[in-house]
Order: sequence, then C-alpha cells, then structure tokens
Amino acid sequence: MLSLLSVSGNLKAPSYEITLGANGNMISTLKARSSNGEFSAQVDTPSILSASEYRPFWISWANGAVQFGKGDVVGQNRLLNFIDPLPTYRKDVHSVAVASGGGVTAEWEFVQQFNGGHY
Repeated sequence: MLSLLSVSGNLKAPSYEITLGANGNMISTLKARSSNGEFSAQVDTPSILSASEYRPFWISWANGAVQFGKGDVVGQNRLLNFIDPLPTYRKDVHSVAVASGGGVTAEWEFVQQFNGGHY
C-alpha cells in the first residue's frame, strides 16, 4: 500500500491510497479519502507483485487527476486513471507512506525522489 498524505503522518486526513495486489494478488485499488467520504477505483492486476523480483511502478498526481501504472516511464502502461470529484480536499500531498498488509513482508525501493507531482 502506498498513501499520498495531505497531513504528514496522519492516515485519517484527506489522502489517496493505492493498494497493489489485493485479493490474493488479483486486483489493485486507488482510494481517495476525505471527511465527505471515500471514492475508489479498481483494476484487475493478476500477479502484479512478485516474491522473487522487484517490479517498477509509477504514480502521478496533478490537478485532481491521480494515475498509476507499471514500468519506469510515467504516463506509460497506465493501470488506473482517477479523476477526483473533490480535489480541493486532497489538494496538497505533503508526504508518502508505504506499508504491507495481511502479515506479508514487502520491500520498497524508490529510484526517483518525491517531487510534488510524481514518483
């Protein structure tokens, strides 16, 4: 899981959350959370994660559009494209948090720095 946080360290504040390989490594989801509720999108991504190799992904967010895809090039091989219906609630991303769930151990490697618009 990767969270784009509007308030550093506060997972309950307005945020975007991308979950890779949910439901037995079969789907990936993007959620937008605010005090007005939660909006989500999902896509089938069977075997998107691997226990034996690193796999590259990218994320981009700007002007209420959040996109996520596979590979090293931002904008190519897009898996999710979410147009936020309430972008003002999540206007600014101040930090990124990563985690694994369900008792699974994960390794994350970031090859580009957070630059206020994409990884």
